Amino acid sequence: MAIRIFIILTLLVHHLWADPSFAQSNDQQDISWPDEDAWGDDGDNEWATTQSPWTISYFSEVLVGGFTEDALVANNFSALENRWQFSANRYFGHTFFSSKFELLLDDVSDDNLQVLVRELYIDHNLTDSLSVRAGQQVLTWGTGDFIFLNDLFPKDWQAMFSGREDSYLKAPSASIKLTQYNALFNTDFVWTPVFAEDEYVQGERFSYFNPTQATTTDQRLSAHEPSESFDKGEFALRLFKTVNGVEYALYGYRGFYKQPMGFDPVRQMNYFPRLSSYGASVRSAFAGGIVNAEMAYWDSRDDTQGDNPLVPNSQFQTLLGFEREAIRNLTLAFQWWLQITDEYSAQKQSAHQPQYLMDKYHHTVTTRITYLSGNTKWTYSLFAFYSPSSDDSYLKPKVSYRRDDHWLLEVGGNLFWGSDEHTQWGQFEENTNLYTRVRYQF
Repeated sequence: MAIRIFIILTLLVHHLWADPSFAQSNDQQDISWPDEDAWGDDGDNEWATTQSPWTISYFSEVLVGGFTEDALVANNFSALENRWQFSANRYFGHTFFSSKFELLLDDVSDDNLQVLVRELYIDHNLTDSLSVRAGQQVLTWGTGDFIFLNDLFPKDWQAMFSGREDSYLKAPSASIKLTQYNALFNTDFVWTPVFAEDEYVQGERFSYFNPTQATTTDQRLSAHEPSESFDKGEFALRLFKTVNGVEYALYGYRGFYKQPMGFDPVRQMNYFPRLSSYGASVRSAFAGGIVNAEMAYWDSRDDTQGDNPLVPNSQFQTLLGFEREAIRNLTLAFQWWLQITDEYSAQKQSAHQPQYLMDKYHHTVTTRITYLSGNTKWTYSLFAFYSPSSDDSYLKPKVSYRRDDHWLLEVGGNLFWGSDEHTQWGQFEENTNLYTRVRYQF
């Protein structure tokens, strides 16, 4: 069914793309909705002539991706989906309401038809210096580009690997965020009552390396999740301030690893070990560009001595980055990420399979190259990860063409390589894929 829908939509896209009169005759229209002042006094429910306070937008998108070689997963497609998103927001006095609902036809997922809530929250000013946002929302902070030291909100790695828009890497969570401003520093406090895990690779869409089998597999990975009790929620704190153009921030987190990196021998299944994190960041203009530095200490609370082979060890992480427009319309960005494993000797002595351990000092470098042309209608982009420690890499090349305010076409790829099958990117080598994405914004 999804393939037939895709064929119909492809034919429709081709017809509309080829007809320049379509974009001219279907310009985006203001949508008017009645509000509390729009009804007549006589109760006849007549429309008011004033402009609607609602901001409405919606789009339809088709994404098709295929593996470049025979994949282990059952489906030959890395992506085959049609997404419809409807968003609406408005102010009610001092309260802002925002919503984004999606209908997803996904022929790769076990759930072919999904109704998703990407946003559904209210943002209210309690005082002049204190606001609260409650509901389903996408949260993010920190300075990294595709690297997250202190941003421990959920991520959708399957979206990133399949060619969805970059914004879909940030997954939503049902949270309450308090923001307070004062002259000394500003504060963000986030409580997520029910643990929000990553959308991680689990054998449904992409294969992964299973150390117990010593091979790459598409076997479905199931995990035991924390209970929904108050003490199993997540708490995140950020103190931030800008002084003379320099952004400073301190971070704290108490919750769980976002992926099931622990193994429970009693249940015989993976689980999410407890995690606390403490960090800091700084970002500033420098040498005609932007420089950033960030650090974090991930405290693995289920393995304080580092000698439990079924739980990840604590880590100290640092990140340095620099971004600058080299010439007009060409932007270059670089990052260096260092992960230092704590209690490494104890980890190595107790490990069941020490050959699969990450080096104590694990280095990763990244680069982003972005070039705009054709009055910024064309965007050429490459993001590359490379780890000299594990000798593996992940490349994300793409070319985007924005024809007008309605049409967007993108062609790209997710290219994985590694000397060893068990490394971070090497395990996904058979998942290398190319994709095409077409969006129509109504």
